[in-house]
Amino acid sequence: MDAPGADWGVPMYPVVDGCGASPNAADPLARLSLKGGGHAMNRMRKEELKKYHEARKGLSPAEIEELDRREALEKEKQHQVGLWHGRLFPEEYDFMLDDGVDAKSRSQGINPMSADYIARTNTRRADLGFARYMDESDARPKDTKAWVREMVTANRTEELERIYNARKASDAQPDSP
Repeated sequence: MDAPGADWGVPMYPVVDGCGASPNAADPLARLSLKGGGHAMNRMRKEELKKYHEARKGLSPAEIEELDRREALEKEKQHQVGLWHGRLFPEEYDFMLDDGVDAKSRSQGINPMSADYIARTNTRRADLGFARYMDESDARPKDTKAWVREMVTANRTEELERIYNARKASDAQPDSP
């Protein structure tokens, strides 16, 4: 049985800079679009591809492999940082679900979340040594993402897991009257 699209007369392999690349291309960014099908490669992806090739120019295959390995590790670390930051500090992403009224309130420095949610969030942040959310007058550190990055870099994900589980357990308890 032929590959899907084989009868369409369209090559089913990646296109890089408008030229067909072999299906076995070692370039991890070569999987950008299908010639004749799919979407055209956008400018950002072209720039990524250009940077990828520039960073590897003049390197031996072993050096390229090592660079690819280091970049993959860094990408995984950034993924872990984003994951843990979202779990531990969800209030910093609440704005993404705002409707028009909430967005306008936030733009005026007013947190549209409930008083109870704000109190629990600020207590949790204070317990970790951070400033209250959306409080510019608080002198405590505000850069929670840098802290999470440090924790992930130091392989302290078990501690992050413990903090996250304590937060989940606290959030699951009913509010006291």
